[in-house]
Amino acid sequence: MGSDFWNVDAIESLRLRAAWGKAGRVPAALAGVSTFVVIGGFAESLAVRPTSVGNPAIEPEVSTEHEIGFDVLAFDDALAGSFTHHWRRSEGAILEVPTQSALGLLAPQARNLGRIDSWGWEARLGARLYESERITVGLDLGADHIGNEIVDLGAFAGTASIRMGLPYPNELNDGLVLSATFDSVGPVANAFGQRISALCDQGIDLAPDPNAVDAGKYGRVAGGAPVPCQTTPNRNVVMGPAYATHTLSVAPRIGLFGQRLQVYALAEGQYGRLRDAHDKEFSHVNGNTRVSRLHDDPEWVYGYVVGDDTRRSLFDADFWKLREFGVRYALPPSFLRGIGAEQGSLAVSARNLWTIWRAQSDIYGAVITDPEFGAPSIDGDANYYETPPLTNVSVTLRVTF
Repeated sequence: MGSDFWNVDAIESLRLRAAWGKAGRVPAALAGVSTFVVIGGFAESLAVRPTSVGNPAIEPEVSTEHEIGFDVLAFDDALAGSFTHHWRRSEGAILEVPTQSALGLLAPQARNLGRIDSWGWEARLGARLYESERITVGLDLGADHIGNEIVDLGAFAGTASIRMGLPYPNELNDGLVLSATFDSVGPVANAFGQRISALCDQGIDLAPDPNAVDAGKYGRVAGGAPVPCQTTPNRNVVMGPAYATHTLSVAPRIGLFGQRLQVYALAEGQYGRLRDAHDKEFSHVNGNTRVSRLHDDPEWVYGYVVGDDTRRSLFDADFWKLREFGVRYALPPSFLRGIGAEQGSLAVSARNLWTIWRAQSDIYGAVITDPEFGAPSIDGDANYYETPPLTNVSVTLRVTF
């Protein structure tokens, strides 16, 4: 629809759109067979570690998706925007679930588990802020939101982290300590014999009816009433999703000398994700932090005893990064003629140059390497055998003859 449709000169066009679709997602190529990886063993020997347990009965996942949105152009195309809202229902959802320890293979297995509902939206806005023969300035803004919920487990009984009502993947915590004090009659003692008592999060049970037959298939999330920790051992509360629920981006761009020199940057922020840094857990286990040596913080000590991962490995992974930065220069015509070329350019680009801000920099003194360090698996944890995000710098020369 153009401006003539509603007689608003500022808006050049407005397009409304809607879509419905159905698709299948096939399992991974090796989902039906068990896989192993070679690792270092003792005395310079090698060993194998299982990475997945095969499931010959695995079937494709079937998804049905709806979306609505619009695209708009305004002010002589100086402003362009779009918005999309989407919903998806995945039946026979393929999830990685833990296997029984009796199998002797401590690795996940891909299974079809009922249904997962997902939703989200995407918004984009691009603007030409200034334009002349010598200088142009533009700005692109973006925002995304995603979420999901396990709606049905089918015949699967579920695990502490794979239950109805929970996001997937998520971060599970054995017990969340809310407060603790040194107490001569407390149920827990530190390394020096000082007794401690504490209050823990009771958790919120997501079952609509706690007396229903399927009540045990629903999860439990943090946010419950404070109760004495000894009354709620291994509550297994889910702290939140192990994926970013919101992503924001800011991308300025500048053109100089008639676009012969172009400079661009992209800053990205992610919010809503928790991560479990096992390498930091071992900093506490091996006594490489102040609190793990002195045992002078009652909340840390009690949390360590009851398995509160927020005291040793679980952290808020929100951040802003300078994700991209680049400069592109169009080579002068006089230089190109001298080498017999028609066109040419020199570009320098870099990625992950700088972490501008992070919500949490350490876990009780154990410095967090990078807020994106870690590979979600089953309940979102584990960064074994993983490489932290790398900073990349590249130089590209393009010449057309």
